[in-house]
Amino acid sequence: MTANADKLAQLVLYIIGRVENPGDLDMTKIQKILWFSETEHFARTGRPISGAGFVRADYGPCCPDSKAAVTTLQASGRVVEHKVPFGSDTQRQFVALTEPDLSMFTAEEISIVDYMIDAITRHHTARSISDVSHSRIWERLKNGDPMPLTTVFGADLDDPDEEDFAWAADAVSDETLREWRTPPALPQ
Repeated sequence: MTANADKLAQLVLYIIGRVENPGDLDMTKIQKILWFSETEHFARTGRPISGAGFVRADYGPCCPDSKAAVTTLQASGRVVEHKVPFGSDTQRQFVALTEPDLSMFTAEEISIVDYMIDAITRHHTARSISDVSHSRIWERLKNGDPMPLTTVFGADLDDPDEEDFAWAADAVSDETLREWRTPPALPQ
């Protein structure tokens, strides 16, 4: 799925502008807000918010186009980045200098994004939200493999257990199900 670059840039600008303390938001959290917003909206409606594509990366699903969106926003003077010492590393913090154009979003889309912003910035570190994003599907992929939004439907499924196998055996032996599974005879 290819992102609408302008819509994705406006969404990233909105996320950055909604977080009051720049220390509460870094690139990892932007990635996770995008992932969880897109998958939640997709699970509810069958449609993405921005159409952004995601791939498997070390710290969870990543939207490569979001990095380009941040670069574009910085180049246009709409976002400024500060590199701040963070332990033995450096944290990239962002500040929005302008308001986003929200006319291309529905109220439901913004509501989901708002929920994810609050949940992720208030209750998670970059590490803890990355860990949450490591679904069973993520674990089975290699870095760079696509992670379509449809993965949300199988992300937390467990391997079948004895109870599942017993149910399947009963279902197959059910006469109604057997008739349903038997294809009709083809006309000669």
